[in-house]
Amino acid sequence: MKKQLIAFALLAIAMTSCKQNKEETPLTNFIEIENNGTTVKVPIQPKTVAVLERGVMENMDELGIAFQGMAKEFTPNYLAHLENDKNIADMGAVFKPNFDAVSRLSPDLVFMDNAFPADYDEMIKIAPTLMLGIPNKGDNYLNYIQDNIRLLGKIYQIEPKAEDLAKDLDIRVNALKDLVSKSNDKAMVIIHSEGNFRLFDENTRYGFIFKDFGVKSATNVTAEVANNHGHMINSEFILEHNPDILFIIDRDAIVQKSAKPNVITNALLEKTNAYKNKRVIYLDPDAWFLSGSGATSFKIFLNDIAKGYN
Repeated sequence: MKKQLIAFALLAIAMTSCKQNKEETPLTNFIEIENNGTTVKVPIQPKTVAVLERGVMENMDELGIAFQGMAKEFTPNYLAHLENDKNIADMGAVFKPNFDAVSRLSPDLVFMDNAFPADYDEMIKIAPTLMLGIPNKGDNYLNYIQDNIRLLGKIYQIEPKAEDLAKDLDIRVNALKDLVSKSNDKAMVIIHSEGNFRLFDENTRYGFIFKDFGVKSATNVTAEVANNHGHMINSEFILEHNPDILFIIDRDAIVQKSAKPNVITNALLEKTNAYKNKRVIYLDPDAWFLSGSGATSFKIFLNDIAKGYN
């Protein structure tokens, strides 16, 4: 009996020790990330991840990191292989997550878009959550993308691979800047939607085109006409400033889920240098309007702008 009691005591101690180790071990597999004004304990190499921010989807795809859930509604065409992957659960839309689907996935980590912060308080009840993306004004645009790439490298312990991807973007930007610097042509960036135009210049979400790529603007923007969402203009305005290159983002193509942008033209536009010299460049609407915060869409940005100078 005495031997049995000793055996039971040793077994209890062993089980208690194992329980403590199981509870304590995961604590050493976290890193602390400052995000959204708070410190988030993020698991290293999380096993189950929900991605509700397209730049993160792009960067994880570029780095070969698998994830188990994503916001599939309005997926950019260049991420269709992820949308069609049956092993990746549908989490709704970036702007309207399906919280029940996220909860059923029971993720170790959630990435969500910083453009929709109202969902954050609900999301952190489900799992540790990081809000990533690009600041409204688009200042230091490339730096934010690179920081997010490096963050993934740290979380998944593939920092050299992440650094290679971040540096590759630097090389591509420098090549574009060199190409643009050889031209004195002036450009205009507009979004077209249902026959209306919005101008996007230095102080808007696409300001990096001018600030970081060195594209020369056809307009002189003042504080009164510049904002993150662009400024309403008309065909007369475009003709008045007469851009040598006209970059167009066709929002209607997104709404219509069209494979190609619509051809935008009228009698006034056709009088501009851009139309006369066939230098109207339709920017990939999926990259420019639906995403833009990851390596894949940023590379599309660079290729699209280069078309205006080749």
